[in-house]
Amino acid sequence: MKKNILIILSLMITSLHLSAQVVNADKMLVRISEIEVYAQYLDEYLQYARTVGITSVSQEPGVICIHPMQLKRDSCQIRILEIYASDEAYKHHIKTAHFQKYKTETLHMVKSLDLVDMNALAPATMLQIFKKMPQANDKTNKTVTTMDRINVCKENFATLFEGEALNGKGTDPEMMDILQKYIFGEVFRTGNIDMKTRELITCVVLATMQQLPQLAAHSAAALNVGVTPIELREAIYQCASNIGFPKTLNALSAINSIFEQRGIKLPLENQATTTEADRYEKGYAIQQLRYGTCIKDMLKGLPDGMNEEVARYLTEVHFGDFQTRAGLDLKTRELLSYCVITTMGMDEQLRLYLESNLKIGNSIENITAAVIQCMPYIGFPTAFKALKVISDYAIEKE
Repeated sequence: MKKNILIILSLMITSLHLSAQVVNADKMLVRISEIEVYAQYLDEYLQYARTVGITSVSQEPGVICIHPMQLKRDSCQIRILEIYASDEAYKHHIKTAHFQKYKTETLHMVKSLDLVDMNALAPATMLQIFKKMPQANDKTNKTVTTMDRINVCKENFATLFEGEALNGKGTDPEMMDILQKYIFGEVFRTGNIDMKTRELITCVVLATMQQLPQLAAHSAAALNVGVTPIELREAIYQCASNIGFPKTLNALSAINSIFEQRGIKLPLENQATTTEADRYEKGYAIQQLRYGTCIKDMLKGLPDGMNEEVARYLTEVHFGDFQTRAGLDLKTRELLSYCVITTMGMDEQLRLYLESNLKIGNSIENITAAVIQCMPYIGFPTAFKALKVISDYAIEKE
């Protein structure tokens, strides 16, 4: 039992290091699962419980701890301490392939189950506990990271594409091996962004780059992990004011082909919330919240009053026609916009979009993780421009 505690806490520290996030104690979900197992299945169940705990902590940044324990007075009574960074992290966890396998294959072994939600009274003491664990050292962390990226890659790829990663097939298996391990084994577990958001980010990046075959593939993957057709369409729609309408129409053609393959009826439901009479007013309200008058001020030197016209177009189209639409919340919309601007390499606007994201509640950790999600598709140099803007901002605010 002591050995298992050391292993899981060591993996827990690894997960926190990999995610590079600060866990908000107020958002943590803490639970004790009270389980009674049929005696004839006890040994088999314990193995499953240990495996899913170790896998979850090492592969999911939002899973802080899953620690199975056994009552001394009754060996069939199992208690599992579960700690998640947030409710979103828990929801992501129960959709993973390893949890679904554990649930399916142990269901018949369980006689009773009670989930007891708890409040952590002293979450700050957790770090001190972890520091005292003798096996939680750099050597252990390095081994976990090196060994697990292959398993993480295979699981994430299967979840997204319902296929097999690292299969050695095709004309360039070495390139695919490097690519898949990097994207699905490492980037996908950096930060605490759920898989749905990751795929929305990937889709807008590919739309911006006009990589339409890959966009179609990732649109299917997005649907596979729970992105709704409306959410996907809205993510692409709002690209128009940054990448232009022709590229947006190309991207829509790619995602619509997937919708048609899935039997999703087109056109999708209307998500507009403005009219000709109020699109400026509603757009202006959103624009003021995020950017104030800075965009209008940048245009004041244009001749013949055209600065006023261009500023109005921006307010009505980008903010009034697109940012007011239903289907995606404002935080997701602004995070996706930052990824589009990052992909375009728009140095002068990166700081502006960063500050806008922070104003509406996106954390600097999630913004950073979003840029890292873009990195395999846009390359290190372009991603580093956005990451430097974030780094400079963070240093200024220290």
